[in-house]
Amino acid sequence: MVDQSISEKIELPQIRSKRRTERVLDPRMCVINHCPFLLRSTGREDQQQHYNCGAGVFQAQLPADDLHEYIAENPEPVAGYNADTNPFLLRLLMATECLRPECGDTDIEYIERVLDIDPKELKTELFS
Repeated sequence: MVDQSISEKIELPQIRSKRRTERVLDPRMCVINHCPFLLRSTGREDQQQHYNCGAGVFQAQLPADDLHEYIAENPEPVAGYNADTNPFLLRLLMATECLRPECGDTDIEYIERVLDIDPKELKTELFS
């Protein structure tokens, strides 16, 4: 039998929706704006063309054919346009002062589900 006084004190964690804003980079803009630091290389393993950034703004190797295909579908020269379907958005790891105008940095908003933990529970042994 469960002690009623203990079960009454226990509150289940709540999941809440929280609106987040994040600064991202839209590499479509690098191609559209003909950025001089955008480098094209061939992968050793797959022999496919990849783009990367010679200025170190992003470190990903983006598949060139897929990026060009997506640009054909989404040619709008506005950074972050149609962000909900853009698979090439990259987290911005640099200060915005380090970026050039053709980098295509923008803010996107999204809703994230977060676990809301009771502050009393944070003081228990589990979180110490």
